[in-house]
Amino acid sequence: LRIQMVTIQREGIAYSFEEHIVGIVGTARPVFGPNGNVIGAISVACAASRYDAALHTLISAELEKAVTDLSSALRLLPAHQAASAAPRP
Repeated sequence: LRIQMVTIQREGIAYSFEEHIVGIVGTARPVFGPNGNVIGAISVACAASRYDAALHTLISAELEKAVTDLSSALRLLPAHQAASAAPRP
C-alpha cells in the first residue's frame, strides 16, 4: 500500500482495478483549492470488460483536463469562500 501511495503522489492519479467492486475499474485525480491543498477528487468508474489501453489513455487525459480546469477556477476564489463551499465531515 505504501508503494502504491508513493506512485499515486508521484503520478497524480490513482487506479482501482476491481479492488473494491469486482468488474469495476476506477480512475481518480485530485482537485486543488485556492491554497494548493487537495480539497476533493474527480473519478471515473467503468466496466472492467470495456477497459483497454485506449480507454485508459482517454480517461486519464480527460480527467487531467477536468481537474486542471476546476482547480484553476477554484484558485480564483478567496480561500475563505472555497472553504465555506467545501462539504463538512
